[in-house]
Amino acid sequence: MAYQDPVAPPAPPRPTTVTLAVVVLAVLALGGTAYAIVGLAVVGGVLDRYRELAAAAGATAAEIDSLAVLPVGLAVLATILALAVAGLLLVLARGLARRQAVARLVTWLVSATGLLCGGVTLAVVVAQRAVSPDFVFDPVDTTVVTALAEAYPRWWLPLGAALPVAQVLGYLVVALLLCSPAANRYFRRTARPASPAPAADVWR
Repeated sequence: MAYQDPVAPPAPPRPTTVTLAVVVLAVLALGGTAYAIVGLAVVGGVLDRYRELAAAAGATAAEIDSLAVLPVGLAVLATILALAVAGLLLVLARGLARRQAVARLVTWLVSATGLLCGGVTLAVVVAQRAVSPDFVFDPVDTTVVTALAEAYPRWWLPLGAALPVAQVLGYLVVALLLCSPAANRYFRRTARPASPAPAADVWR
């Protein structure tokens, strides 16, 4: 008598903790991308205002041009990095939703890296506010650096400070959610039951 292989047990329902981790990853991806796109949108106005402020402060054309490429380069670099990170986070979110254990491990690594990068970014923002340009640059450079800082909209710096804080909190929440007992049970693969040995044919 022939026997069929037993059917693998169905996957357990996705726990709320894993669903929340997926949502937080998606929000982090969209938030970083939106911030980079906003940076690209405002860079044109920043350059125009920077040239006006630097010229009014007495900076020469060469001094103004020496720093004019910085906001454009930063905006383009931030957009490229944001799109790359967003793509990675969305891939990880999809893997978590599909119960892939490797996605969980990579998410932990990415979360640790995100926590470190967010902390460093926040420290840099705080240092920019605490340290005077005169302490870092010579008097000629200070003129154009100050003009560039003042050329950004007033809401730009608070937004730039809020982003790393949200990033740190988001990655911390994701890591904790994926450490929950419900997540452990969800990603633990159950072994397929062994096929029973066929009984001897007593009629042969």
